Amino acid sequence: MGKRSFLFKLVLGIFLGLFVLMQVQAETIYPTGLKANKGYLAVSPDGEKVVFETNYFSHGLRLLDTKTKTISVIPQNTERTLGHPRWSPDGSRIVLVSAAIENNYFNLDDMKIVLLDTKNWNEKIISASQGVNIFPFFSQDGKQVYYFKGKKREEGKTPATDYDLYSIDLDSYQETRLTYKEFHQVNRGDDNGHNIVITGERMELEKQKRKRSPIVSLLEMPFQYFIKEIITIMNIFIEHKKSDGHKNSYNKLLESLSWEKLYRIDKKTKAISMIDVHDPENFFEFRSPRYHRSKEIYFISKRKSLQSEWFLSKADQDGSNPKVLQEVSIVGGFDIAQETGDIFIIDKIGEEIVIKKL
Repeated sequence: MGKRSFLFKLVLGIFLGLFVLMQVQAETIYPTGLKANKGYLAVSPDGEKVVFETNYFSHGLRLLDTKTKTISVIPQNTERTLGHPRWSPDGSRIVLVSAAIENNYFNLDDMKIVLLDTKNWNEKIISASQGVNIFPFFSQDGKQVYYFKGKKREEGKTPATDYDLYSIDLDSYQETRLTYKEFHQVNRGDDNGHNIVITGERMELEKQKRKRSPIVSLLEMPFQYFIKEIITIMNIFIEHKKSDGHKNSYNKLLESLSWEKLYRIDKKTKAISMIDVHDPENFFEFRSPRYHRSKEIYFISKRKSLQSEWFLSKADQDGSNPKVLQEVSIVGGFDIAQETGDIFIIDKIGEEIVIKKL
């Protein structure tokens, strides 16, 4: 009995030890000691470095070493701020937005796209123009940088609008405009070598104020999505006719057309199509799409069943088989180490900003 009891305890101890180890490995937390509400991060391809920022200029741009768990401040010009980072595929450079600071705010007339050398943190300006330039990211081969160029607004809730995607060739520094959609709002995108995935909101608030007919937006859609939207409109009017009347149905229609959606850009043909992500819980309001080893698309989104919450989710490239991974407290704060497939998010524990490896 003594030997059996010993063996039982040994096996149980090994099992519990492996269980605890798996839980630790499942999610690693890196404290930052910073208090903030928002943040962005970018992970090196090997997953060993994470560069991140918060919504406080005083925190600057910081670098986390995931092996030693040490955090250092990346040197930068005190009159400017660096933000919205994305690592190059070979890990040698980081592309960011360099914005002038005036009265503790971004100067929307002075936002440049820059490259940082990760060996010495030397900065190189690569955008040909100033103005509202935001959300840069690399092509899969590292030979181009994409970014969104917008127009400053003189009034309204959002500071800029009418965004379109541009590319910068890193050999010639020639810029090319890739879209002519004038998105009201956009977010970070990604490139898997064949396609570029972005998010965008097509109907501007200003045009809504002018009582622009939603038919105009419908006519701009590809045919297959036009049919789907027509069916959606019919369902909206049927659902709300008895209880809410025509006015509320019209408002619902405007709302359905104004959410940020996922778009795919074919790099060869430059054709743009909407990625239809659909499941019984109805994903909507997409942010920060990222390819996972050029296969699945990861993104932040809401669900109609829980409209107040944001979730890290994934789907196949065609939008099929969507799956919710976990709730997130900071919108857009995730990235993927392309060599290892590890997923990192920027999150909060209490008031403290933390980095988590899922």
